[in-house]
Amino acid sequence: MLAGPWKSNGMFATGKKLRLDFFDAPRCGRVMEDDHDLLALLCTRIGIIMEDTSTIAVTAAIMESDERARAIAEISRAISRLSTLAAAVVALSTPGSVASGHQ
Repeated sequence: MLAGPWKSNGMFATGKKLRLDFFDAPRCGRVMEDDHDLLALLCTRIGIIMEDTSTIAVTAAIMESDERARAIAEISRAISRLSTLAAAVVALSTPGSVASGHQ
């Protein structure tokens, strides 16, 4: 399952999906207009990671031991990325923070 290049949604690995979600967006290549653009991109990335990891998570219990260990490691890496992105979203969204621009 982890070795296959195709995701359940038919996209070829995460790289192609990111190109579709981020690089083909009409705003790409321009300066972001405000924090809302950045928040939208961060939240979109959170959703992508959750979607890609959910297939692994729901099938981990039926995997062989070695494959399950790799799946659990991948889930742990995803959780770490999600935590980092969520912290960035909170920092940008918290009134009074330097990042939020609402001082």
